[in-house]
Amino acid sequence: MEGKTSRDRTKRQIIGKRLGLEPYYVIAENTDTRLRIHSRPDANVKTGRLFMGVGAVLVLFSMALFCVGLSSYVEGMRSIGPFALSALVSAPCGIVGFLGLLGGMAIGRTVNTITINMETRTVAYTQQSKTPIHSKQAKNERKQILDFADITALRYTSLSYKPAFFLSRPHQIVVLEFLTRDGTTWTIDSAVSVASLEPLATAFSSVLGVEVQPIETDNGSGTGE
Repeated sequence: MEGKTSRDRTKRQIIGKRLGLEPYYVIAENTDTRLRIHSRPDANVKTGRLFMGVGAVLVLFSMALFCVGLSSYVEGMRSIGPFALSALVSAPCGIVGFLGLLGGMAIGRTVNTITINMETRTVAYTQQSKTPIHSKQAKNERKQILDFADITALRYTSLSYKPAFFLSRPHQIVVLEFLTRDGTTWTIDSAVSVASLEPLATAFSSVLGVEVQPIETDNGSGTGE
């Protein structure tokens, strides 16, 4: 069974807008006419496990709450109120938890790829995901195409990033990105330092034949630190 593929040439990035404290991509292929990077095998697994963990907690909580309500009804209270309340609360928790489990499994099986093709003069952002209900051969694929003609710069930029954890604090990270002629940005990768992104930046710079613009400071000068 073949998976579905959707392609989009919109000027706004949808696929691959992932920020983090460490590089998300590794170089898979690097030639004079083609550069392909894909997500690290363990990167999506960690995020998927987080979603699955939260989902499992919600499912267990909903089951425990339902059992408490059922037990109080069976053991003599014979009041529909507590049981109905427990059912009303546990049902949405269980549904959200189950969706979290499925979503976590899907995230863990997702692979993101960025491919520069010098022959077609395009940058392709691709996302392949396989949910647990899919067959082994079936994969959903989404793709966005960015034409070379739309790219005006390859640059570093700095921004504040807060990991998706309850007690996490904001971090200043460096983002490697494309700037397009209509003023939008397309994220390539991010990390806490320029040094962590240098292998990717060097590869992109080499295949595209452009210099990587350093981070702009308040006085307008650039820095590579």
